[in-house]
Amino acid sequence: MIVLRVSKRPDREINYGTGNDVSEESLDDGRTPIKVRWYNDSYIEIPVRTTAAAREHSPAAKPVQAPQ
Repeated sequence: MIVLRVSKRPDREINYGTGNDVSEESLDDGRTPIKVRWYNDSYIEIPVRTTAAAREHSPAAKPVQAPQ
């Protein structure tokens, strides 16, 4: 299961998907519900940022030397 949330911070603009300038959209523009179609080959990419300290301790993050 995945839960997606919209950041509703006062210093952020929400794009309601009308195609108009985001700064001119209002809450009334976003009343049409979004329809998401999920297929067998659908996927979501989740970028993960790691800290330098985490990379130092991760065996997968250590560089691999090419054979000579």
